[in-house]
Amino acid sequence: MLIRIVRINHVGLFRAGVVTVPQLQRVTAFYGENGRGKSTLSAILDSCSRGKASLVHCRATIDEENPTPHVELIFDGGAGGNVQFAAGAWTVARPDMLVFDSQFVHDNAYTGLEVTSDNRKALYEFALGDQATVLRQLDALQLQAQEELRQRQVREEALRTNLGPYNIADFVALVPDPNIEEALHTARQRVIANRDSAQVQARQDLVPLTLPGEFSLSATVAQLNRATEQLNQDALTLVRDHFGRHPERGLEEWVNRGRAFDVDLDCPFCGQNTQHNGLIGAYGQYFSEGFQQLRGAVLVRFEQMRAHLGEPSLEALRATVIANASRQGAWIDLQPTDPIAFDVDEATSEVRALRMTFEGLYDEKRTHLLASVVDDPTHAGMDRLHTSFTARIARYNLEVQRINGLFAARRAEVAAGDPNALARQVQLLEALARRGTVPVMEAVRGYVNANNAYIAASNARTTLRQQHDGAMATMLEQYQDRINVRLREFRAGFSIEGFGPSHAAGQTPRATFRIALRGEYITELQHDENEPSFPTALSDGDRRTLALAFFLARLDLDLNLAQKILVFDDPMASFDRNRKDATIRIVAELAGRCNQVIVLSHDAYFLHEIETRMRMSATAFAAHKIGYGANDDAVFTTCDLGGECSSEYMRNYALLAGYLAGAQNTNARPVAGALRILVEEFYKVRYPTEFTLTMTLGGFIDAIRAALAGSPLANFAANVDALERFNVFARRFHHSNPNAQNEPLNEHELRQF
Repeated sequence: MLIRIVRINHVGLFRAGVVTVPQLQRVTAFYGENGRGKSTLSAILDSCSRGKASLVHCRATIDEENPTPHVELIFDGGAGGNVQFAAGAWTVARPDMLVFDSQFVHDNAYTGLEVTSDNRKALYEFALGDQATVLRQLDALQLQAQEELRQRQVREEALRTNLGPYNIADFVALVPDPNIEEALHTARQRVIANRDSAQVQARQDLVPLTLPGEFSLSATVAQLNRATEQLNQDALTLVRDHFGRHPERGLEEWVNRGRAFDVDLDCPFCGQNTQHNGLIGAYGQYFSEGFQQLRGAVLVRFEQMRAHLGEPSLEALRATVIANASRQGAWIDLQPTDPIAFDVDEATSEVRALRMTFEGLYDEKRTHLLASVVDDPTHAGMDRLHTSFTARIARYNLEVQRINGLFAARRAEVAAGDPNALARQVQLLEALARRGTVPVMEAVRGYVNANNAYIAASNARTTLRQQHDGAMATMLEQYQDRINVRLREFRAGFSIEGFGPSHAAGQTPRATFRIALRGEYITELQHDENEPSFPTALSDGDRRTLALAFFLARLDLDLNLAQKILVFDDPMASFDRNRKDATIRIVAELAGRCNQVIVLSHDAYFLHEIETRMRMSATAFAAHKIGYGANDDAVFTTCDLGGECSSEYMRNYALLAGYLAGAQNTNARPVAGALRILVEEFYKVRYPTEFTLTMTLGGFIDAIRAALAGSPLANFAANVDALERFNVFARRFHHSNPNAQNEPLNEHELRQF
């Protein structure tokens, strides 16, 4: 409970406003005229309740230079109950204090003539009471999500120049490629190639390796081992024995040539007769037509071998390998390929070795044409050499075929290539290249972290809202019921329906409702100037009544109301008599349920009726007045609400009675000034038809003198002269006499009258 207001300095009219320290009771009333500081006091208590320093700062004393507001309040609870506003802030907030004033109406009900989004947000939070902590958590998560989103947007903006054709999500998902520069180079070359398509189509394929002519190892070996089948065996033996005794190289060929000179039976060399020489006869069979055919076939094979395996063939082979390497280099911009593995030197060595072996065998065959010159080991060695180099050529040619296929595909791609698609491919690869740089990877990490934080805050907010939506819905339904109960108490001709939350994207919930009036409905957001709306369908009193119902309904659902301090600042403003009476009843009822009620009003009669009810229920009550101090500053003074509410007649009567009773320090002149007014008021009440409201005491005396018999005024005939003497005395001190303050006053004469 707030028990004392110790200090209010430099706030509004309270320049130094606590001369007499107001002592507060369970129910305390503050009375004051308009513009005296009631709203300032209410704002101070509201500021203390919410810890909202701005409500004090904005009310700093306006005609002071650099005012420093200072407030000190004492709550029960010992030393811990001393609460101060100093150095621009409250030492502690008092959330157990709930304030209904114009600020509450502005924040929670309507602003001006409209129900704004901020009104609906504040009302929704107020309606939930203690559950509003969830809303504050939602607000905190929303602010956190917004900040994380802002951070993400900052990170995204830093990445934007690197995105290329990618959106941010796809760019972040890219995996850096260590070979990106090679791929990018190729893509750029494809763009160039597409532009120079004719040149690309003219690029050469690789040429397979071939050796001239046809060559068969097996057929050649068979030829080298072949003899004529018709040759006489005896002649063959004789000739071979002869040649064996003369192993000189080329003897067989020499003899074959020498037979061309066999023109008669004498030897052209020694002149001897050869007719009966058996060896000469054997020569005829040995060097037969079959021999000549075999000799020609061997020669043909020898020439085929030399053409196939000769040095020109090897040079052509080497030239083809070199030319193919050059052709590969010409494609390196569009279709880079690895060099084909082919050891020309080793292949050359194998071919030469094979050729030399053949040459030796051919020499042997020419010498011994009818002999088999290739044995099995020699044949196997030749086969190994031949198989090795032919396999080399086959492997090389397979690779040539594969690479030529790549070249063909690239030609087709270039011919059918879409320049826009190729350019886009370059853009994609350039973005991927940037994605792999250290600064961009760091920027991506920052973006991912910010995005994860944003998602986490958003998910936490969604989860929290889902967890509490059910409980909130139940509470809001109860809140609506209590609002309508209070509206019926005020005899309002309207009610509310559909009170609940409105979940706009990215916002904390806001209250939404509609007003049921005379069978029609008006939403709180209707603003059509040509249709009934909140400001036009409800009067000032109705809107104020609705705001008060919002406040009271929350109190009805507050399980901790017994610990709360309730502050009402002019709660019945714009109310008629019925609603004013309802407000008095409600305040009196709340006084029995809460910890303390503080009511501020410019209506002394309203406060006096509350006082009367509190006195009847023996509830501790105190009344204070906010009056005038030096320099028109506001100060707290004592207050007699009964006296404030008494009529002018009763105030004058009390003044006169006090004077006659000998009250100390009573000034006689005001008593003299009150005499005539007191008598006039008495007769106006006693004779309302004879003493009209516009009549003065002099006119009343004239009416008495003119009264006819039977008139009530005729009873005054005996006293009319005395009344005339009183009138002459009293009007000297009446306010109608401009010199009343200077008239000499005889107190003995005053007492006589």
